[in-house]
Amino acid sequence: LCVRGLAPRPPTPTGLTWGYFVGESLLAPPAIAERTLYFGTNSGQVVALDLETREPRWTYQGAGAVLSAPAIAGDTLYVGAGNHLYALNSGTGEVEWSSQTANRISSDVVITAEAIYVVDEEAILYAIE
Repeated sequence: LCVRGLAPRPPTPTGLTWGYFVGESLLAPPAIAERTLYFGTNSGQVVALDLETREPRWTYQGAGAVLSAPAIAGDTLYVGAGNHLYALNSGTGEVEWSSQTANRISSDVVITAEAIYVVDEEAILYAIE
């Protein structure tokens, strides 16, 4: 979707530029910031992939499958893996904090100035301040 005047027009596709073999299923879209692509896998691994070298900068093993898109705010990557919401340092992958939910997180992570929101697979909404 391109809204005239609000965003630059995306480039015309010319074909596959490069690929990265993950080795397992990806169930959620990635997030991108600062030339790094962040994604989670079905086994709960979170990966920060350098877009210039196409090599992992770091990996983190979460508590379960990543079913939703991660979100980035400042230097922190927020990602739901299994029934945990993790706040990871986006540069190092170190855990800043984590919070457990009753069931697997199934929604994308939403960040506001007041809280971080996720929904689990039993439709429970969590607001984490």
